[in-house]
Amino acid sequence: MNSEPAYQLLFDQNPNAVFSLDLEGNITLMNKQLPILLECPESKLKGESIFPFMLPEEMEDIFRKFNLAKAGATEKFRCKIQTVKNNQLTWVVTYIPIKIEETITGIYALVNDITDQVESELQLEKSVRDLRKILDASLDILCVLNIKGEYVRINRQVEKLWGYEDWELVGKDHIDFVFEEDRRKTFEAFSQIKHGVELTNFENRIVKKDGTTVIMQWYANWDSLTHSVYASARHLKF
Repeated sequence: MNSEPAYQLLFDQNPNAVFSLDLEGNITLMNKQLPILLECPESKLKGESIFPFMLPEEMEDIFRKFNLAKAGATEKFRCKIQTVKNNQLTWVVTYIPIKIEETITGIYALVNDITDQVESELQLEKSVRDLRKILDASLDILCVLNIKGEYVRINRQVEKLWGYEDWELVGKDHIDFVFEEDRRKTFEAFSQIKHGVELTNFENRIVKKDGTTVIMQWYANWDSLTHSVYASARHLKF
């Protein structure tokens, strides 16, 4: 491309991978970050198609985005990349049409490599799933309440002990499930928790879904950072 020298400085100063493609998808210009990411020498990339680095199952959407860019649209999409050394990356790619005298002559491709971010998200999701399994395996009821006393999260033991599915309590005021004669002391206890008092061995009666009551012994404390109450409740059997 005649404009390559003018673009080279812009490419080289970009911390992310930047490259240009001709209308067939072949690489015409690139900065130093692209060969690093693809684990492939620049000499083997220039003039070659970028598409073999992309996964076959994603190619239909990638070709659609490329054709839209060739028609003049700026397109942004997420895709997976297979490097020369068979490492898999996750990129967010932005295609920008290159226009010379109103004629589209190629495509700029701007790359945001989010591989580490995606890996962190996957690890976080796994941790959350593992934590959920641990909570659901507990014989006690474990829950989180917001500052208004509404259930935010509760483990599945609630179904066994109280007869409710967890989603039936989320967003509901905890007082609504307390036996009427125990509501005042429960409300007072919750107020103390919000002032930083750690609640231990507090007992009240909960009205189960079938209308019967069950005695629960509570432990709870207040988290000032999240403005939440973290509590556990054990069924007392007499």
